[in-house]
Amino acid sequence: FINLTAIPEGLNQFYLENMKRIIAEGASDEFRINCFRFMSFICAAQEPLPQTMVQNIMGEDAFRRVKGKLSLLFPAGAGERINIVHKSLIDWLLRNIDNEDENN
Repeated sequence: FINLTAIPEGLNQFYLENMKRIIAEGASDEFRINCFRFMSFICAAQEPLPQTMVQNIMGEDAFRRVKGKLSLLFPAGAGERINIVHKSLIDWLLRNIDNEDENN
């Protein structure tokens, strides 16, 4: 049987390469935490969040730095709301967390 919950072929590598590029070695802990916060807000929301709402929560400087780096995976859409490039991105992020939990 085909694993219907599997990430489409090629997307795993795409997400991995982009995350490595975005959160490169040597990035500050503060930047990594802000990236995690940004992704958490967007992925947990039931609908795309307005950029101004996320900016107000994170602070203008942190939002601007993180949004610039994550815009490929979390683009601004209609009405200046932050979208997710594909639902499989959330699955990929959660799968990596689940795998880390199993390995620890």
